Amino acid sequence: MGRSDRSESRSSTAGRDAANAFSTSQTMTMTVVPPTRGRSDHRAPVIAVRRVDAADAPALATFYAALPDADRRRRFLGTSRGPGLHSCELLCSNDHVHNEGFVAILGTTDERDGRVVGHLCLTPDDEGNAWLAPDADGQALEIGIAIAADWQRRGIGRRLFAAALDWAAEHGIGSLCATCFADNAAVLRLLSSAPESVIVPTCDPAVVQVEIRVPGGPDERPMGARGLP
Repeated sequence: MGRSDRSESRSSTAGRDAANAFSTSQTMTMTVVPPTRGRSDHRAPVIAVRRVDAADAPALATFYAALPDADRRRRFLGTSRGPGLHSCELLCSNDHVHNEGFVAILGTTDERDGRVVGHLCLTPDDEGNAWLAPDADGQALEIGIAIAADWQRRGIGRRLFAAALDWAAEHGIGSLCATCFADNAAVLRLLSSAPESVIVPTCDPAVVQVEIRVPGGPDERPMGARGLP
């Protein structure tokens, strides 16, 4: 990663098809492999993926506080304690039109009382990347995603990403962006699983931006149209 030329990554739609039927107005459940072996209870746990709401703020703050330092650094592109309760309250107060968020909840009798094991947010892009297809109010949206360390590599990120793509398509958003470290192989692999995506180097060789064209979205502009400064 961190190449000087644009590296366009196109894949089959297999990753997208895995969650094609998910409507963002619903809760989607998935059965996953347990995070540890030798469990006395051999029933596979169930993860619920749904929109975030205001009641999730305390659990979301606990989720970010529990992330390893290295994972928080990758998520926030630098040393961070993670968002506190107030910041999580803001993350959970989306208007569901110009920004959105999704959580993955470890299944319990009441899935709203379960542990948060994954979070994805879609927020206005602060960098003003004109190469993105904006929403109706001219705002481009950026993806941020984190998965609990003991629940990584079990498909939770793919389900959250699929929910984000579905939401964007429903709201007429043509493309999304993400900024991450060039060596963050897990996130780059996830974002490149979209049918159309392109990795764009930045002025910082340690950081790249990823443009994702939303399947079914309105954007017809060439991928990576912004180019380098």
